[in-house]
Amino acid sequence: MKKDAAMSTNFVTALLILCAPMVANVAGTAAAQTNVAQPAIKIENIRVLVVQNLGAADEAVEALLKGNIFTVLRVETPASKATHQEFNTEATSIAGVVGRAIYGKAEYEEIHTIRVQFLRRSGSPVKSSILDTVDFRKSPKGDFELHAT
Repeated sequence: MKKDAAMSTNFVTALLILCAPMVANVAGTAAAQTNVAQPAIKIENIRVLVVQNLGAADEAVEALLKGNIFTVLRVETPASKATHQEFNTEATSIAGVVGRAIYGKAEYEEIHTIRVQFLRRSGSPVKSSILDTVDFRKSPKGDFELHAT
């Protein structure tokens, strides 16, 4: 019995000695990962700013970044029966919020378009219909201007 206990103790000690470098390496990697620079403002934070600015329901605003285009989706808006000019007015407000949030942030430097799409979702399975799309292009000054086609 004493022999088994001694062997178990030796085994555990050997295991700790062998694994200590790996544990230190993992701990060092975790510490290094937490020191990696995070984006100054995340896409979700920008989406929340838009929600707050519009006074919209949380689920009525979605945001995504694909390539050089930052897209805000307005889902089932009260303006769903709006004119193009009314969509432009709301889109201008949204683009202003997004533009101010990303201005001067290196991780968003390559964005050249802020796109606002107004959607209606219905059916089962759910299908989206685009009611209107309004684009804002980056000017040489770095602000985003309504793009008219």
